[in-house]
Parts: sequence; structure tokens; C-alpha cells
Amino acid sequence: MWQGKAQAISHKPRAPDEVKLIKLADIYDNLLDSENTLDKYQVEKIQKKAVELIAMSRESRNPQLQEAVKIVELIADGAFKEKKVFAALIIDWDKYEYSSFIVNPTKTCYKEVAIVSQGFSGDDDGLSQRSTSFRKLGSLWSNSAIPLESSDVDAFNWVICFDINLVPYDSNLPVEKYTFHFPKYAMAYDGSKQILPVIYQTGQRIELEPRNS
Repeated sequence: MWQGKAQAISHKPRAPDEVKLIKLADIYDNLLDSENTLDKYQVEKIQKKAVELIAMSRESRNPQLQEAVKIVELIADGAFKEKKVFAALIIDWDKYEYSSFIVNPTKTCYKEVAIVSQGFSGDDDGLSQRSTSFRKLGSLWSNSAIPLESSDVDAFNWVICFDINLVPYDSNLPVEKYTFHFPKYAMAYDGSKQILPVIYQTGQRIELEPRNS
């Protein structure tokens, strides 16, 4: 990961924490802008500044500064990742509920998102399947997200599987067909949480896998 570069940079003269916080806020804003408006060269300059500033800020014991460093690290780490549509899962364990979204960090706009969902659960008596649901979620614009479903976490007593079709506005582009699932018991959720692009909430990124039919 790119954050490792920050550890190798020699320390520059120390600046007050307040100055570092202001600079981190500027980097944060610039990284958000990089999602849409900046070219690769500009993003690389911002990334270099972020690495240098994080290296200068690591030794501070200021909790506010450390939280800012963590946020900038996570967003900068995603600045060069391949931009693909993905599913976002966000669980609030205190409220015992979850929400989920289809997130589009790409430049492609989709006029229709259609989804089929079903749940499976297995035990000693075999495999059980709950009812299948078909829904149209509407349009999905570039750098936007649409709600997928929300419920209480008892839903994770099942493996929740989805087939999704994305229909681009550009009729010259093919319909994109994918599949994905939410693991039973939301396994690995807490260990894989991150700040997610576009929606900028903390949750699990679930990749969509291509399907043939």
C-alpha cells in the first residue's frame, strides 16, 4: 500500500498540530476533487503531498490529528484503485440494523439497475431457500449511489445472494451482468471496514463478479 512510502520519508522541521490539521483538510478536499476533476498528474502531486504530510504527523499524540491522518490515508489509498461499481454494506451493531448500496465511482451512467435477491441457509437437514425478490432500483448516475436494502441483522442468518443487471444510458454499451453476496453472519465485516468512495461512510466494500446469464 502507498502509505508505506510515508514511513521512509525523513522528518522535516516540525510544524504545529493546528497547521498540520489545516493542511490535512486541504489534502482531504483535493483528494475528493480527484474523483472527478483532476488528471493523473495532478492526483500524483496531491498523493506526494499527502505522503509527506502524513510522515510529519505520525509522531503526534494529538488524537484529532491522528484521526485526520487515518482518514486521509484511507482516501488517498483509494485514489488510484480501479474504479468499478461495487456493493457497500454498512452495519450499525448498536442499532442492530444494516443498510446497503450500489455505488458507482465510474464515469458511466446507468439508466436502469435491476436486481434479483434470494437467501440460502444450510444445516443438518439440508439447504433452505427463502423467497426470491425482483426489483428495479432506478437510475445510477456517475459518482453516485442508490439504496439496495436495509433490515435488521437477523437477515444475516442467511447468505444473501444478488444478481444485478446494469443498463448503460449509452445504447452502444452492453448490459453489464454481475453477481455478489452478503456472507452469512456478516463474517469478516469488522475486519474489512474502510471509508468507501462516493458515499464516504465506513463499511465493507463487496466486489461484483461477472456472470454469464
